[in-house]
Amino acid sequence: MNSMVSKLTGIAALIGVVLTIGGVFISIGSFEERLSQMENKEFVVNETVDLSKVNADLSTLKETLGVQESLIKYLEMRMNELATKLDNPLLN
Repeated sequence: MNSMVSKLTGIAALIGVVLTIGGVFISIGSFEERLSQMENKEFVVNETVDLSKVNADLSTLKETLGVQESLIKYLEMRMNELATKLDNPLLN
């Protein structure tokens, strides 16, 4: 009697393990199916983006950059002028 109960318990445990593994494979299969459906779906974006503020900011930055470049050129000319005055041998 004990051997028969032991065998039935072993068989029940084996069936439980097989069913659990089968359930895992079914879950993974359904997940893969949903994932492949999402990958095959084409997305269309219907939104437009208003870039007028960004363009205005860029033009402001370009103007500021132009002013900075002009200032740098002016300062370089002034430095060259001062260097020329200091290199005058008649001042020594």
